[in-house]
Amino acid sequence: MDVWRSMGFYGVLIFAGLLDMPDETLESARLDGATGWRLIRHIVLPLSAPVLLSSVVFSINGTLKVFDSVLALTNGGPGSDTTPLTLYMFRTAFSYGDYGYGTTIASLLTVVCLGVTLVIFRFSRRDLTKG
Repeated sequence: MDVWRSMGFYGVLIFAGLLDMPDETLESARLDGATGWRLIRHIVLPLSAPVLLSSVVFSINGTLKVFDSVLALTNGGPGSDTTPLTLYMFRTAFSYGDYGYGTTIASLLTVVCLGVTLVIFRFSRRDLTKG
């Protein structure tokens, strides 16, 4: 369900990244003889790396923060087999009244999302801050 719900967002994001590619670069690559797979592999993918990297970061962080679809579809069941961290945090804070532990879980989730984002940016082959 989440894949279908977010597919439009990522489609528009990637489409905008493809539209933002400089025509001069693609034209010069075609004049140099790049066609088909070589054009995609050596020109299009490196130029769209920042957009693809952002899509990966958004997707992984969205997966870590999934809440509403699990609550609506399975309510964390059967048993607690499909209970993500966010649903556990919600139940701890608002069903059981343990707001301190719920806040601790939320803080941990924030640190995990930040850590995953930093690891992805650290191990990406291209330094995206240099333009």
